[in-house]
Amino acid sequence: MPALILKFPASNDGEDHGLNDPGIETFEGEYGHHMARECAQNALDAIGTNETTVKLSFDLISYATDKLPCAKDLKEVFSLCVEYWNSNEKTKHFFKQAKNNISKEYINILKISDQGTTGLTGNDIDRDGKWYCLIRSGGVSNKALATGGSYGIGKFAPFAASIFRTVLYSTLTIEGSYAFQGVSRLVTHKKRSEVCQGTGYIGHYDKKFLAVRNIDQIPKDFRRSVPGTDLYVLGYRDEAKWDKNLIYTLLEDFWPAIINNKIEFNVGDNKINTTSIHSYMELMSKENDFTANLFLNCYLDKNNHKYFTAEIDQLGKIELYLLIGESYTKEIALTRKTGMVIRRKKFMSRIPFVGYFVCNDDLGNETLRNLEPPRHDNWEDKDRGSRENRRALKEALNWMKKCVNELNPTITSNSQEIPGLEKYLPDDITDKSNKAESEENNKEQDTSLISKVKESALPTVEHIHKEENHLNLNNNGIFSDSEFGKGKGQDTGTIVEGGKSKRKGGKLGEVEDHIIDDINNLISTDNNKTKARISDSRNFNLRSIRDPNGYKLIIRSKSNYDGSLKVIAIGEDGSEQIVRIKNAKDIDTGKTIKIINESVLENIKIKKDGIKSIRIELIDKTLLAFKITSK
Repeated sequence: MPALILKFPASNDGEDHGLNDPGIETFEGEYGHHMARECAQNALDAIGTNETTVKLSFDLISYATDKLPCAKDLKEVFSLCVEYWNSNEKTKHFFKQAKNNISKEYINILKISDQGTTGLTGNDIDRDGKWYCLIRSGGVSNKALATGGSYGIGKFAPFAASIFRTVLYSTLTIEGSYAFQGVSRLVTHKKRSEVCQGTGYIGHYDKKFLAVRNIDQIPKDFRRSVPGTDLYVLGYRDEAKWDKNLIYTLLEDFWPAIINNKIEFNVGDNKINTTSIHSYMELMSKENDFTANLFLNCYLDKNNHKYFTAEIDQLGKIELYLLIGESYTKEIALTRKTGMVIRRKKFMSRIPFVGYFVCNDDLGNETLRNLEPPRHDNWEDKDRGSRENRRALKEALNWMKKCVNELNPTITSNSQEIPGLEKYLPDDITDKSNKAESEENNKEQDTSLISKVKESALPTVEHIHKEENHLNLNNNGIFSDSEFGKGKGQDTGTIVEGGKSKRKGGKLGEVEDHIIDDINNLISTDNNKTKARISDSRNFNLRSIRDPNGYKLIIRSKSNYDGSLKVIAIGEDGSEQIVRIKNAKDIDTGKTIKIINESVLENIKIKKDGIKSIRIELIDKTLLAFKITSK
């Protein structure tokens, strides 16, 4: 039987490669998390033709070092790496630790086995085969349309999780072909007089690096008995609570695949499948930040979830499930056909909810996959994919936002209907089809106020003129700066009405406060007259600042005020939404303010041109813009 050896190709005067391998660095930290995602995704992509469910097992084994193929060769090369990089403290420390660990009687090996897959097809020279792409290439992927990976980078995750940066592979294909080989991704080093590359192979060598393909020559502990592939991560890093950490990730990121019976997991003695997933969800829900159980409930609760579907170019059919629930995270789990959660995206909403988005269309999966980074944990609409791909994603996200908005009841702020006001407003507010009729009606209206309005005073709310002693707003009506100065915390913006305005393409004008008061006297119950609307929030200027305890509201009144104030949230689309206030306090006096119907602040007194500072804490934690009206 030919001996198994660890051999590194000659560098041939090529450049030196250090410890900071870009592929491995991609998966540094949270080793179990990254490896579980990559291995499960690979198993789902390699499902056999006649199979419906893939099985993936994780087992931590304490293995005798003297039985390990090429243990002595590894120990020797670790010493050579220390010598070659003697002036580099980081590299020297890494390989000294590796040498100490390989010298121990036992090492920990994480064995990852799949079943129900095709195995790694192809041979040592078939550049299109799965074996060659996994073992002999880097940054290369030959995965088919609608599969999980696309970069060929995920294969580096197990190396990041190995204190030796060494992984063994053993496979049995559905055609009955065996293969075994190890890969060490280390650093450039010198053996005798020859400088060697950093990546070496454990197996046979006959002028070429060859996998062991005779079953009798494969070490017994590493032979497959059924089709599929085994990975052996030598010197597994994430030893403490290894099983719990893996279960956490598998539930968080693969619950759609599990519940739809695409994959089953065995983690040690724990079996997670479409039946047992509920008990594991309940168990893990006690952990901090674990939320997968909420998204699973959203998908399964047919009696209460809201279902949406749409067709989008480049994506095909997309589906969305939304479920309202107390203390839900306001996130949507974004997934593709594989059943792996790519990420959870936050959406602005007054109503707590969770959601589940899936694209099952093959072309749509390819579109979204092209937008993902190597770790497949985001859809990056700015830096990746074609313009058409990014446009499709933007359209899908906007569609999701509209669906979320349907969960939020819209409220109408208090307003007053003022007959005759339209003749003081700009022409473009009046419907052109009724312009002549309106002008005729205006002749019969009371014109006693015309002398009080400057000829240039044609107020609109399209733009707000910047001037001292007035709140400045951007084109969306959102606060940008003010006479109040910049406070600590996050300025979330406010909506105000009234004040100075500039007509688009027209002249600067202003509506004086006493004219507004006179206009109020025109209120009529004559339903036959044309009416205009003006919100009663015009008497207040408002700024809101977010801090760790909630929001600080800074309110200035244009006149003496004694009464209640209703706080209203402004949605992203400008719609008014319900605010649920948990508690409120007068910052100046320290007294608690009584709250009515969760949104009305009672007994608020503000002197003319005076400022009242109030801190509120909301029941629902989210970033909002506000406005206030008298109540």
